[in-house]
Amino acid sequence: MPRAFTENDRIRIRARIINAAHKEFARHGYRKASIDAVARAAGVGKGTIYVFFAAKSELFTGVALGEEASLRERMLEAMREAESELPREYMRRFLRFQFDALLSSPILSILADPLEAAAVLGELPASAADELRVSD
Repeated sequence: MPRAFTENDRIRIRARIINAAHKEFARHGYRKASIDAVARAAGVGKGTIYVFFAAKSELFTGVALGEEASLRERMLEAMREAESELPREYMRRFLRFQFDALLSSPILSILADPLEAAAVLGELPASAADELRVSD
């Protein structure tokens, strides 16, 4: 019987899976991304992916939420640096950051592509879709 994961194991394995999935989704998009490829890149069995994420759509949600958190931190830092600017310039900087983030993030680009977004959102359980909506 396999041993249970310790909490440290769970944190470490989940991070490896998310990192591998981020690369796979960025490289191939949502529809063409392979859970088998994610498992190989993360150095785990395919079944281990499903211990942490019930479906490919939930794995993508984990990747997207991590990407969004990273971008939010960078945006907040950029906006703190611009606090002394006039409101119009401040808003211009904010919108420019958002636009550049969308163009530079393959993960966010998946959500901006109608076919990819429909594939992701069509497979998501309601709770995961709610999590994505609330995170904005």
